[in-house]
Formats: sequence, C-alpha cells, structure tokens
Amino acid sequence: MLHSKHIEVAANTTSADPDVTHFKVNKGVIYRVWVDFPFGCAHLVKMRLFLDEHPILPVDADKYITGNGHLFVYPLFVEITESPQYIKVYCWNDDDVYSHTVHLQILVIDPKWIVPVGNTKGLTTALGSLFKSRR
Repeated sequence: MLHSKHIEVAANTTSADPDVTHFKVNKGVIYRVWVDFPFGCAHLVKMRLFLDEHPILPVDADKYITGNGHLFVYPLFVEITESPQYIKVYCWNDDDVYSHTVHLQILVIDPKWIVPVGNTKGLTTALGSLFKSRR
C-alpha cells in the first residue's frame, strides 16, 4: 500500500520545536520511501522520520534530509509489526518568511513479496528449464 502526504512546514520552526506529523501506515514492510523537496525549499526545510523512538531516515538521530528541487528515493527494509502504526515525521523550516510544502510517500508491502538476497539459484534453474524444454 502506498501512503502519501503533503506536509506544509511553517516558517521559523526549529529543530528544537519541529512540526510533527503522524503518518499512519499498515502492517508489513516499509520497502521504499520518496521524499520530494520542490524548488524553492532551498535546503531550508529539514526532515527526519522515526518509527516509535527509532530513526529510520536518516538512521542517525541527529541528522536530517534536506533538498531543493530534488526527489530522494530510499530503498528500506523496516518491519511494521502492528496495524495501524504511526511514523513520526519531524520537520522544521529555517526560512523566516515563507512556509514550504514537502511531499512524502511510503510504500509498505506484504513480507511474502520480499525475495531474500542470494535466493536466486532456484529461480535461475526454473527459468533455465523453461528455455531448455523449448529446444
């Protein structure tokens, strides 16, 4: 399931007192996150994502994501064990005049769709047998 939010971040907010958005997600695995900072954000808007009290983007609790006219795509593997669960999105804006809107999308998929890394031998054998049988 793809979850999407447009988050308006008020002018003059600080990291000490950020805007907090609660982002409701369903049970599964966070597989991918898209964060879009439109042109005009000028690296003035910062964002952090936490699941419970654990940082998921970026993984260092004292770091943040920022941008200007850039779409960030983050492949993740974070398990959501309860439904619903809330991701806390902390944002602040160093711009003292204008508010800015950032766009956040989170893809949560069923764990059965995750293929373990290195689990390709059986797949390549099965695909190979398809081609051999057509000769």
